[in-house]
Amino acid sequence: MNIRSINNNGEENDRNLIYNHCSNCFFIPGFIISELVQRIIPVINKDYKIRILEYFIYSFLNIFLWAIPIYNVYINVINEWNENCILLLWIIALMIIFISPIGIALIIVLCNKNNLLEKICKHLQLTYNDSDPSAWDFKFKKIQGEWVIITLSDKRTVAGFIGKNSFISSNSKERDLYIDEVWEVDKKGKWKKRVGTDGIWIKHEEILSIEFLLYERRG
Repeated sequence: MNIRSINNNGEENDRNLIYNHCSNCFFIPGFIISELVQRIIPVINKDYKIRILEYFIYSFLNIFLWAIPIYNVYINVINEWNENCILLLWIIALMIIFISPIGIALIIVLCNKNNLLEKICKHLQLTYNDSDPSAWDFKFKKIQGEWVIITLSDKRTVAGFIGKNSFISSNSKERDLYIDEVWEVDKKGKWKKRVGTDGIWIKHEEILSIEFLLYERRG
């Protein structure tokens, strides 16, 4: 068997490895960024075509940030191919496919949390459409601890304190609540903490309205 032929086949396989990495670098990062962002920032459910387009946009952004390093590595690998290049390719692929998308997702989340885009638009006197899909998301995304009176669909009311151990669903299809502190309000408006309970769960269909109170302390 011709030794040159073996070497050529090996180099061809290695180059195929490069092309496979390039394909993965373009599709997977967008998926990771989009999924991480949507798990932290509430969004309206999107059509699958919109989501695929979003994957491409995020992936393009990720590749754009790595364009110059990728080009330099590709030129060096093509000109001076050796076994060390394979290890280098795996390291770079790991950075581009997994680590970089996580970093981009965290930056997007932080910008959203600090309303950076809204501030820039206001500074430039541009129209800004709020990114919160509903008033529910707008209110509860920044709630730290608040007294509430919840009116149920049967007109009964539930009073309580939404604290750090409470839970507010960000799922648009299941807007349920768990309140860890349940209180009772008498006819004189005096609040008394209910004992012997570990909180209350309220299904989203049962919630008619929620009143948020400004007072810091009850009882």
